[in-house]
Amino acid sequence: MKASLGLIGRHCPHRGADLCFGRREDNGLRCPFHGWLFDRTGQCMEQPAEPVDSKMFMAIKLPSYPVIEKEGVILAYLGSGDPPDPSVVVIDEAPAPPRA
Repeated sequence: MKASLGLIGRHCPHRGADLCFGRREDNGLRCPFHGWLFDRTGQCMEQPAEPVDSKMFMAIKLPSYPVIEKEGVILAYLGSGDPPDPSVVVIDEAPAPPRA
């Protein structure tokens, strides 16, 4: 099964930890600092240190951006308003530079 793509804000809203160091899990990205889990829409899904009956996570959401994969390239729309129709996006066929 292919994973769904997502792009979310870089910093955890709890203590500002850099989510670039987060742990990828089946349904999202876990913050390396206190373990908060965010899904691909930026919604907080878990807060491990909170009481079991806490619903605080439901009010926490990171910014998120629409992402598609087209012809093996991942594209994100960072603009305002609706993203362009993926069918009009043209992928440059020039070869990628060699990896260092």
